[in-house]
Amino acid sequence: MAVIALVAVVAGWTMAQASGRRQAGETVTGADALPRTATQEARACIELTSAEQAGRAVTCYRDVLDRDPDNPTALTYLGWTLVLSAASLPDDTVAQAIGVGEDFLDRAVESDPTFAEAYAFRAVIAERQGRIADAKADLDRLDTLDPPPEVRALTKDLRDRVERALRTTTTATTVPG
Repeated sequence: MAVIALVAVVAGWTMAQASGRRQAGETVTGADALPRTATQEARACIELTSAEQAGRAVTCYRDVLDRDPDNPTALTYLGWTLVLSAASLPDDTVAQAIGVGEDFLDRAVESDPTFAEAYAFRAVIAERQGRIADAKADLDRLDTLDPPPEVRALTKDLRDRVERALRTTTTATTVPG
């Protein structure tokens, strides 16, 4: 019995030594060699947007779209990155950058009408531009998709502002003068 236990320990130790060690953040042996899908690559690009590296993020999304032109993740987040970075552009190009960003979001919706983030970002833009009815329509569509909790959290305050704006508009137009 002791011999079996000793063989198991030695085999385990030998196997561990043969397979090498992983550093922090590395995956199990061989996993890094697996090809990533376009959506996985697009999700990796999101980190660049979050890190305020818009130029690198745009390049990253474009690389994904070169391989998969209808990828809803890349289309959505490329559009959103363009909108977010528009404020840092010269005044004469801000509107153009936002328009191009909106075009990418529209393409994302056409590509995958169930991709929740595209509707969330379109609603944000519409509300910022005072297009409250458009914002509400995108939020209503978003709600039918049962979005992930982080998307719901992102749009909760937006929903409240849109509903408040609609009540104000309705009250202002229906109150006799």
